[in-house]
Order: sequence, then C-alpha cells, then structure tokens
Amino acid sequence: MRTDISNKPARWALAVMAIGLALSAVACGSDEGTQGGGSTSSPPTSSVTPTSSPVQCDDVAALRDSVQTLTTVTVQRGMAEELKADLADVQAKLTTLADDLRAQFQERTAALESALGELGTAVEAFAANPGSDTTPAVTSALREVSTAWTDLLQALSTRCPELSASATVSPTTS
Repeated sequence: MRTDISNKPARWALAVMAIGLALSAVACGSDEGTQGGGSTSSPPTSSVTPTSSPVQCDDVAALRDSVQTLTTVTVQRGMAEELKADLADVQAKLTTLADDLRAQFQERTAALESALGELGTAVEAFAANPGSDTTPAVTSALREVSTAWTDLLQALSTRCPELSASATVSPTTS
C-alpha cells in the first residue's frame, strides 16, 4: 500500500497556492514600477518629493516677504504697534506654511515659531515701556527670528529653488 499517493493532491494544492501568493505579492508589492503600457505611476502622496506645489512655494514667498518686513523695522519709540502687526502677519503666514508642509521641516518651523514667541514677549515689554532698556531685547529677538527664518528657508530651497536663501536681514535700531 502506497501512502504517498494520497498526499500528492494536497502537495500540489499547497504548491499552487504558494505560487499564487508569490505572484500576488509581486504584482501588488510596488506602485512605483511600471504598469501595463510601460507608463510609470506617480509616487504615493505620502512620500517626500524634492519639489513643492506652487501653493507651497507661494506660501514660502509670502512668509519670506513678511519676515523681511518684520525684521527691517527700525526699533524705536512709537513702533510697537507696527511690530505687533508685522509679527501677527508672520505668525499667520507661518501657520499656513506649516499646515501645507504637515510634518515636513517641523523642527525648523518650530524653531521659527519659538523665535517669534520670544519676539512677542520682547515687543510686549517694549510696548509697555518703550525705551533704551527694552529696545535691545527686541533687536536681539528680531535677530533670532532672522536666523531661524534663514535656517528654514535654506531647508526649503530644495523644494522652491527659485527662492533665494540670501534674503537675510538684520534689524536696525535708532
């Protein structure tokens, strides 16, 4: 009596299933290859791409312009309200850009947010007591904003190469 004959159909069934699973895995394993007709599919939307959408680059340009406006203000008596308004504008544009970027560049956007928070504190003190003792704190905070912005812009230059990282400015005092 031969017992291995009864096992042959089961072995064949397992072999066919294994081949089928292997072929399914190969067929479904990658969306980045070529599909029928030889066309290449686009990468998944969750991947980081070296270029950005025009909307993101527009948001970077808008933020750049706002930061430049903020950091070129002459820190002097009577400028507290302008500083507050410019600061609020930069914060709003940074929020828009950070939302567009999602988690990308999070460390650098957080550094700019932190520098803006420090500037807000310095501007509040300057508004309450505009004078020579509060002016240096605002000027120093503006330099920190400029530095954090430059770092973020340099990182974003790979996505928006048309934007120049040389747009750094230094605050002035009077």
